[in-house]
Amino acid sequence: TVRVQGVPLGWDKNRLAIFLTESFGTVPTIKSLAQEVQGGVQSATASFQTASDVPKLPMSIKLPTLSKEEASRPASLQVDNNFYGVTTLFIPKEADDRVDVIALPGLGGHAFESFKHPPDEYMGLRDTLPQDLTNDATGQPMARVMTFGYESGVAGSNLEGLATRLHHSLLPLVATPIARPVIFVAHGFGGLVLKQALVSLSKLENEKDHKLLQAGHGFLFFGIPHAGMDKATQLACHMDLVAQEGRLPRRR
Repeated sequence: TVRVQGVPLGWDKNRLAIFLTESFGTVPTIKSLAQEVQGGVQSATASFQTASDVPKLPMSIKLPTLSKEEASRPASLQVDNNFYGVTTLFIPKEADDRVDVIALPGLGGHAFESFKHPPDEYMGLRDTLPQDLTNDATGQPMARVMTFGYESGVAGSNLEGLATRLHHSLLPLVATPIARPVIFVAHGFGGLVLKQALVSLSKLENEKDHKLLQAGHGFLFFGIPHAGMDKATQLACHMDLVAQEGRLPRRR
């Protein structure tokens, strides 16, 4: 699965698929297309029939010449598979939009792949969760669903730096007069990043920072090392990360 950023607001899945097919020479399946929290553009997730169909990433694809109405949008699409930062997977209709859900992966995890069900392309946050969280009055999906990706490893993971990056990435959520409630879903080290961000926010006096802190209405923690990790656990994590890079077989 790849992420496509900078998609013009007027494009739908079909137009994006046609454009990418012309650019890649192979037909992708557009699984999601949603406006990003910063506004002005959309992001998509796309999959391919075989691994050989996936282009060399990251890459930039120049968009058609801008019209005067589109002068503020990016001039090209950005395609990657790292999913760093905030990626919006689903956005409900404006009338039903009630809550934000943000998921953070664990140590050495991936903001998309870690929540996917192998070996198929099913990704619960994108494919099921929106239909599970519905507006009681209309029965329609009511949650904007996002992930936050970051680069991490056992060595060199700067908790405060990652927390600051999360903090800045989420500020657009409170750019509106009334901030929607936010539900955080965090796994492993991602929970520590979230907790550090909340601690840092609690010490700041800026109005937007206070709004962001107050917006947190739910926190789902899975496998968080709240008391830290012993050396054996750290070593096991390190071995798994090395295995992910293809240098060692995975632990069984």
